[in-house]
Amino acid sequence: SWQVGTILGEVHYKYLLRPDIANKYVKVVDGKANLGDTMNWFLTDLSEIDNLKGAAEPYAGDEKKGVHNILRWSPNVLDVEIALPSVRLDFAALRDSSKGVRIVFFEVKHFKNKELRAGDGRLPQVVSQIERYERKLREHRLAIEKSYRRVFRNFRDLKGLDERHPRRHIMLDGSLRIEEKPELIVFGFDGDQKDGKHWKPHREKLEEQLKRRVQFKGEPRDTMRIVRTRSL
Repeated sequence: SWQVGTILGEVHYKYLLRPDIANKYVKVVDGKANLGDTMNWFLTDLSEIDNLKGAAEPYAGDEKKGVHNILRWSPNVLDVEIALPSVRLDFAALRDSSKGVRIVFFEVKHFKNKELRAGDGRLPQVVSQIERYERKLREHRLAIEKSYRRVFRNFRDLKGLDERHPRRHIMLDGSLRIEEKPELIVFGFDGDQKDGKHWKPHREKLEEQLKRRVQFKGEPRDTMRIVRTRSL
């Protein structure tokens, strides 16, 4: 049994497989796998931080890295990988507006993602993705707001968070509602790519369908202002 106050967590085994094992194949004899001591396959100690990073590196694509950089530059981000029935949003952030504090949800796509593009007469796949997220947020709004109020109470009770992000801490006491319309951030391009003739029709489709809810920022750090302060 665990003592009260013990922090528990879960890590998928794929992030703990030792990247430094020379031979990762398992011998099979007469249909039976010779597994040996399987505990030698796994990292079990945080002192092996470099190996832990090596194990996670294959799963850190451009979009994962972009989201990570956005989180670094946006202290009001309060949740990541938000799982709702059949959907998963990249992150949620606090935004202060004339209507009070809102929790805004974001989807992040790298510029090269094919889901941002579509041929003539068709819409990019990301548009239907955002619409699906919006339906789920609207459907589960009351439950989501109730859950985040519980999270906010926990934040306020944790020592040190008020000193680390004082502005965010003040916002936790405000009137709380979620914004049902998620926003899209597109990053990872230079000036020529943003204004290029091949990308322009796809960009215009996104702007037409999502209006002010799509933002094009070449570098993840450039998203800090729109995540924090854009008025609703």
